[in-house]
Amino acid sequence: MSIAAATRQAYAVVAEAKSTAFREATSQPSRESALQSVVKWIPSEALGSYIALVGVVAPENDGGRWALFVIGAALVCMFLLLNVALANKQGAAEWLAQKKQGDPPKLAGWRLFGVLVLSLASFVAWACALPGTPFLTLNPDATQWGGGVAVVWSLLLPKVAELLDLRLPSV
Repeated sequence: MSIAAATRQAYAVVAEAKSTAFREATSQPSRESALQSVVKWIPSEALGSYIALVGVVAPENDGGRWALFVIGAALVCMFLLLNVALANKQGAAEWLAQKKQGDPPKLAGWRLFGVLVLSLASFVAWACALPGTPFLTLNPDATQWGGGVAVVWSLLLPKVAELLDLRLPSV
């Protein structure tokens, strides 16, 4: 699932206060594996790019692995912000087309920050669980620790998201 779906869902939560048409999209996801639960908060475009870069570049030194990790984190931010801008633009156009009064809902402020933090934290947990992770430079058991972090984060993530009114659709 791409971040576009996550952005649309976060937008729907904001729009819910102004319109009830989006309520059906806010259902809680069904049971999933730990990594699936974490991955759905990461832009699929960033995941694909990161995996492709790791495969193509195949860095053999720690600096190269960390550079690709930073690029992956930057891609998470970039795709998230682009998708938020697109969702806000489309939402405003729909708002005007329906001739609704007032300001159209948009994902901004602390909700946008919340989505960004959850997406980046999910990327870190996911990347740490991968073989060849740059976190191996910090701890030789980083992959095992990363798997544990991913499991714990997958349990915390839905609660934190619910607390912030940021829910993803179940597909």
